[in-house]
Amino acid sequence: MQKLWLIVAGVFVVVGTLALLIFGNEIAAHLHEEVFKLLAQLVILVGIGGLGHLILTEINTSRERREANRTLLRAALSDMVGAYNEVKSVRRLLRAEAVRPNITDQDAHVLKEPYAALLARLNEAQLKLETQLRLIEGNEAQYPEPAKLRKLLGDAQAYLDEIISEWEGSLGRFKEAPEQNKLADLMVLQSFLAEADRSFKPGFAVPMARAFAIIGRAIGK
Repeated sequence: MQKLWLIVAGVFVVVGTLALLIFGNEIAAHLHEEVFKLLAQLVILVGIGGLGHLILTEINTSRERREANRTLLRAALSDMVGAYNEVKSVRRLLRAEAVRPNITDQDAHVLKEPYAALLARLNEAQLKLETQLRLIEGNEAQYPEPAKLRKLLGDAQAYLDEIISEWEGSLGRFKEAPEQNKLADLMVLQSFLAEADRSFKPGFAVPMARAFAIIGRAIGK
């Protein structure tokens, strides 16, 4: 609607100015000189003034829309970075507190309580990513490169889903004796806790970093 008024005002200014240039003498012949001057001034001032006001309004509105979009993207980026950092934290804590004697030991086993508590935190981080993915799917026009963002966040979420699904299926079968809960039996967890280049980076860290870059560039524009 705002752009329509800009077009109408622009046409009014052009038509009024052309009318004065082309038919000015004829119009002046039928009007008092002062009345003609007043009419000419009115056409120019109202037309240009109105057009200028509409242009400024459109500029301000566009600026407000851009700032609102940046605010949305900053909030999205903050939530994504928070989820990413939580996943990194959980991974480190699992390596340090939930596996004995260590993840490289052939007979490494998993302690039930820290495993359960830390996987609950991982589940919360996964839900945050899922929320962001749903927001992008429902409002693509507000996000840069939405198809790429959906793919990247979807890959990262799917990676976490595998770990969480294993947790949901295995926790109820944990034995009372920790030594019987072999890390080797939890293949997804074992891969998650292995050297980062093996699983964590390609499956989670890299797609998340690429998503951060896309949103960061859009905020900086």
